[in-house]
Amino acid sequence: MKILGIFAGRPRQVSEFWLQTALKAAADEGAEVELINLRDLKIHPCTGCRVCHKDRFRTGEGGECIFKDDMPWVDEKILECDGMIVCMPCFENSPPSEFKLLLDRLGPSHDVVAVRDGHEKLLAAGKKGVDERWFKKRPCAFISHGGSEWTTLGLPVMSVMAVPLGMKIVDLINFSFNMHCAMDEKNIERVRRLGRTVAKNMGLPEDQMKYMGDFGHCPMCHNSTMVLGKKADDVTCAVCGIKGTISVEDGEIKISYDPKQFELSHVTDSGKYIHLLDMNSQGKEEMRKWREVAPQMEKLIRDGTSYFTVSKPDRK
Repeated sequence: MKILGIFAGRPRQVSEFWLQTALKAAADEGAEVELINLRDLKIHPCTGCRVCHKDRFRTGEGGECIFKDDMPWVDEKILECDGMIVCMPCFENSPPSEFKLLLDRLGPSHDVVAVRDGHEKLLAAGKKGVDERWFKKRPCAFISHGGSEWTTLGLPVMSVMAVPLGMKIVDLINFSFNMHCAMDEKNIERVRRLGRTVAKNMGLPEDQMKYMGDFGHCPMCHNSTMVLGKKADDVTCAVCGIKGTISVEDGEIKISYDPKQFELSHVTDSGKYIHLLDMNSQGKEEMRKWREVAPQMEKLIRDGTSYFTVSKPDRK
């Protein structure tokens, strides 16, 4: 079984070191491994044109991006793998632009529940379905690292990658002040453990895959980045969206959840399906409203974007 390793950074520097350390441990467990550097790829920014998915909810068609770049190659690498390890540095408290470009392109066109819904519609219409490798349940792990303490958004942003691809997060590591982390054998062994964890979870049914990383306040995605409302029962996981109630017990922060919330998590198929239905029904309502006011809306936008001209560099 194969693990795909993804990083974005200078060759043979810290990101690749941590990734190769994890992959070597996975290989020692018998896994086949492959790694790619996003800096070697041409991935165009998503423009939000919706061409890739606008027909999927209706007929099952769609999925082809208008840009001709390396995304189909990346897609095939994802389909080939049985597990994934992603390692990214922190640039301004979050992963670098290469990762964000990839993440944006893994939008609705790659969401496994939307893809499965389209697949079933195609089959029902007597047409060929999509590649069923999209529906494989894959374990994944993320490693974030940065040169200061300002790495708090690294893992949450990276973990969003598990949502559209339907992957199961089985480990998370963040290294702050990472310049000398590799000199500590405990850190190296911790990364090796992450690699072994992914290898051991490959091929298992989702309910048998086990998270073996450090504590996180969210029991679903295992992150601890929360959106706090004004009241104790208004706490939302910033990654997967489940809501809980915060309290302090014996000096420790506790967040409790109604088990019904677990079905709403965006890292679960049930949560993604509910999200799909919400988008579908809300989308139809928004489209109905838009048709009623389309001429006025188009004039409003046209007039409202005519105040100033956009500055551009002189390319002569």
